[in-house]
Amino acid sequence: MTGTAVELDLYSPQVFGQGPPHDLWAELRRHEPVSRSRAANGTPFWSVTRHADCEFVLKNPKLFSSTSGTILGSVGADDSAGGRTITLMDPPDHGQLRRPAIRVIGHSIVRRRIQEMRQDISTLLAGYLDGESHDFAELTHLLPMAMSGRLLGIPPEHWSTVATNMAASIAPDDPTHRRGRSVEDTLRESHHALFACFLEVIERRRAEPGDDLISALLTMTVNGSRLEDLDVMLNCFSLLIGANSTTPHLVAQILQLLTDQDLVRRLLAGSGRPGTSEVVPLDVDRFLEEAARWATPTHHLVRRCSSRIELAGRTIEPGDWVCLWIGSANRDERVFEEADAFRPDRSPNPHLSFGAGPHYCIGAPISRAGLRIVVDELLTRTTSIESTGAASILLSNWIHGYTALPLRAIRRED
Repeated sequence: MTGTAVELDLYSPQVFGQGPPHDLWAELRRHEPVSRSRAANGTPFWSVTRHADCEFVLKNPKLFSSTSGTILGSVGADDSAGGRTITLMDPPDHGQLRRPAIRVIGHSIVRRRIQEMRQDISTLLAGYLDGESHDFAELTHLLPMAMSGRLLGIPPEHWSTVATNMAASIAPDDPTHRRGRSVEDTLRESHHALFACFLEVIERRRAEPGDDLISALLTMTVNGSRLEDLDVMLNCFSLLIGANSTTPHLVAQILQLLTDQDLVRRLLAGSGRPGTSEVVPLDVDRFLEEAARWATPTHHLVRRCSSRIELAGRTIEPGDWVCLWIGSANRDERVFEEADAFRPDRSPNPHLSFGAGPHYCIGAPISRAGLRIVVDELLTRTTSIESTGAASILLSNWIHGYTALPLRAIRRED
C-alpha cells in the first residue's frame, strides 16, 4: 500500500463515541479523499470518503471483492464465511443465491404480505405508546424481527433471542452488549445462541417447508451443489446482520426527528390527514429517504482490491483493504446541496445507505416497507413524541446507533 506518511485513526470505536466524525470526513473529502488508516491488528487499509469513489468501488466487484469481509473487523483477518454467503460472494456465484432469494423477499412478496407485517409492527409498538417514558432503543432492536422475521422463516417465539444476540454480534465493543471478559467472549456466546436457534428452525423448515427464505435456502444450489446446513445458517446470519445493522438504528434516528412537531404536521398533511391544510405537505417516502441519508446507520463498508488501480490519485494494489465511509459519502457536498442539513423533501437523493451495485441491500424492500409502516403508525396513533432524557450513543466504528433512547409517546385519543 502506498500513500501519505500520515495515518488517521478511523478504526477505534472511541472515534465514534460522540457520533460520526463528520468534520474529519469533510476535511478528508476536501484534501485527501483516499487516505491511509490502520486496523487495531496493524493491518493498513484505505479510507475512501467521496461519494463518487465509494459508488465506483461498490459497483465494480471484479476490482473490489467482498469475499474477504465487508466490515473493518475483517481487515487483516478474513471472514471465515467468505464465499459461502450472499454478502461474502462475488458474481457470478453471488447471483446464484441472490436471484432465488429475491423471489422470496423481494418487492412483490413484501407487497403481498404487507398486512401481516403491519400487524406485527403494530403489536410491538402498542406497549410503547402509553404516554409513559420508555427506552425506545429496546423497541428498535425488536423491530427488524417484526418486519422480516416471518419472511425469513423465524417463528415469533425466537424473535427476542435473535434480536438480543444480533445486537451483541453487531456491536461487541459496546459495554451494553458485553458478555464475559472480552469482545471475543461476546461474539462467541452470541454466535452460539444464534446458530443454535437457526439449526432448530432449519430442522423445522426441512420437515415443514413454508414460503419463507430459510425454506428456500434449503433448496438452493451453488455451482450445482445443494447448500449445506452450515451454509444456510451462515446466510441466515448474514441477512439478519444486514437487517439489524440498519433498520433499528434508522428507526431510532426517525423517532428523534419526530419530536419536531412542525415536521410531524407536514407529514400528516402529506398523508392526507384532515385539519392540516394550512401547512406545506411533506411526502413520507421522501422524508424516509432523507432520514436514511442524513442518519446513515452504517458508517462503513469494506472491500478488498483484486487488481492494481488508481483511485483519487492513490495507487491501490491487489490485496489492499478499502474502507468506504458511507456516512461521509452521504454528506458529500459535490452530490448533495446543503449536505449537512436535514432537508426532508430532498429530491433526487442518491444516498448510499443501502449500498450500490450487485450487493445493493437485498432487504431494502422490507426495510422501506417496514419504516413506512412505523411512521404511519406513529402519525396515526400518537399526538407527540417527547425526549425524556439523554440518548446514549453506541460505541462502534460500524454502526451509527443508540444503546439508550428515552422517549415518551402520547397516544392519540380521537
